[in-house]
Amino acid sequence: MQCIFAVLLRVAWWSSTTKLLVLVNPYDTGYYGVYDPPTNGRFPMPDDDSGIMMSVNRFMLPGTYNALYCSPNLELSQMIARIVDGLTQVAEPKNSLFGIKKRKFESCYESIRARNKAKQKNDALKMSEIIRETSCTEKVIASLASTNKLSIHGTYSSFAPARSTASMFIEADKPIPMSKLVTRGHFFPRPGNYRWRALAWYLGHLRVFVKCADKDVWFLLDDIGDEWNSGRPIYQYLSTVNEEVGKDTILVKKSKILRRPWGDAVPSISKIDSTAAHSRDGPHYYKRKILTGRLPASKPWGTFGSRVDCAELDPPVELSHKNDRLGRKRFKKLYKNKETH
Repeated sequence: MQCIFAVLLRVAWWSSTTKLLVLVNPYDTGYYGVYDPPTNGRFPMPDDDSGIMMSVNRFMLPGTYNALYCSPNLELSQMIARIVDGLTQVAEPKNSLFGIKKRKFESCYESIRARNKAKQKNDALKMSEIIRETSCTEKVIASLASTNKLSIHGTYSSFAPARSTASMFIEADKPIPMSKLVTRGHFFPRPGNYRWRALAWYLGHLRVFVKCADKDVWFLLDDIGDEWNSGRPIYQYLSTVNEEVGKDTILVKKSKILRRPWGDAVPSISKIDSTAAHSRDGPHYYKRKILTGRLPASKPWGTFGSRVDCAELDPPVELSHKNDRLGRKRFKKLYKNKETH
């Protein structure tokens, strides 16, 4: 059985332009693809002869929703091709989807460029001063860094790409609250007592964050710039959350989905004869636990950090090679500074 999770961001129900569709799976390197969703703003519905069954959702309010697609026979590449047939793949999501208007983006960049020209050669542009004295915000600066307009350095620079060819340098001189970088409603910690891991929309992409066990510091599981290989941890997060808070439902073919103005529906499990699950032409539905409403969101708390900020991790987290290497390098630098004082 091959399965793929799809995640749909609905910023405003009345707008067909403020939506984003992400597909992820746990196989091989973990597929991650971003697409413009169908014009009706809902999840794609493969035809009955596609060999794919899917869960359905109730779209009551703007938010982030997930759906599961499964097939007993198709290869992963075949499933993806049939799910996204007719959709346009997105190279980089628009900033406007995440509360950053083009005017603010350009104004901040010009302010930083002017300060960079006016500064003394060896002076560093401090991020805290830029935020205090200009119209720039932490989120806009992070977005500028992610598009290679700025290069962020310093102790608290983990919110930005580690490698940059930008000619303007900014020193991240103070910790940055998560709430300044991740929009409320775009942060999804695991429910209950397992809030040490969260899914979030950050810099236009879905990302998995991990929290230190000993303090409210969050860091990215994968490096900024490596989001196209992040399908596996996102899929694992969604699988866990759906199993924990989802409801028993069924995955069905397109012809079995009941169309409703407020969202699609499927026949009740109790009304389906279990013997009808399979017939000569193959399976007709699967039972799964699925969250059919919005992903449960929370206001972000704590600060943005890195692995080295944690004295403890609960449970241990497997980091990418690049993330771990940079963490060790920073730890050695901090330890060396302590030795010299």
